[in-house]
Amino acid sequence: MIKEYQGDKAKLGDAEKFYVELLQVEGYQVRLDGMIQMEELYPAADKLKPQITSLLTTADKILTSESLKEFFAYILTLGNFINMGSYAGDAIGFRLPTISKLWETRANTPGVTLLHYVVETVEEKELEILAFLDNLGDLSSPARLSVEGLSGEIGTLNSDLTALTKKLQDAPKDIQERFSEFTKKAAGVMHDLQVSLQELERSRIKLAQYFCEDESKFRLEECVSIFHTLSCKVQTARKDNESRRKREERKKRMEEERRRQAAEREATSGKKRGKGPPLPNPQEDSGGCVIDRLLADIRKGDFKLRKKSPAPTMSASN
Repeated sequence: MIKEYQGDKAKLGDAEKFYVELLQVEGYQVRLDGMIQMEELYPAADKLKPQITSLLTTADKILTSESLKEFFAYILTLGNFINMGSYAGDAIGFRLPTISKLWETRANTPGVTLLHYVVETVEEKELEILAFLDNLGDLSSPARLSVEGLSGEIGTLNSDLTALTKKLQDAPKDIQERFSEFTKKAAGVMHDLQVSLQELERSRIKLAQYFCEDESKFRLEECVSIFHTLSCKVQTARKDNESRRKREERKKRMEEERRRQAAEREATSGKKRGKGPPLPNPQEDSGGCVIDRLLADIRKGDFKLRKKSPAPTMSASN
């Protein structure tokens, strides 16, 4: 509507006047697209680079951790022992997602899982197979990332840059010169990001082969998420085991203290019974016992009758 307006432009509002002036700028749409990309592309690339690096580093740590290999070997041995005699009792390996069975398999004791037992036995034997927790480090950040999401963002940036480059070919010379340096530098940035994506894909395939998983279905972010969950569960099991150990020790000390106090009370009570005067026989205070003593005294001739005092007499008054 504003493009077709032929009336007095002074009567237009400020927004409409601005738009009319903008339409008169040669190649304004290309200029706007270029300025927007100059503002957005570099910050977006600076955000994506460390995220990709984080996933690459995590994948490399998983592939090279010796203690992680020992941990999986220990779990496999334990699983074969538990399943001894069944079809699953002689397994040569297990799929990565089944690692969750460690904290899903619960014991009779409330709050205790198979993972609690594994952590406890490993720490009692002072084995170093839990060192992979330190090797992998904090996985909370890479576990939140999505390779598909990263690839999508990079694809969008690259498409926008390609579209801008194409528009500049037909733009006025001053606009081409204005954005020429930016497009060259941005093309290099996008190339580096795409190379990083290719490295992520190679790491994904390596991990899939390492864990004998189906390459077509294996997802790098799911793998990282599994190890993040495992690390968190192991740390929780450690804390639970320590708390339970302290409770049991406290309970043991309280029981020992109760037994000691009971023994002291028993010993004190026995001493009092041994040193005190003999307890009176209740039968001695009964009436029959008194009669028996009287009869015995009579037989001995020791019994003396008590003479009854004469009653007082009243004298007659004169």
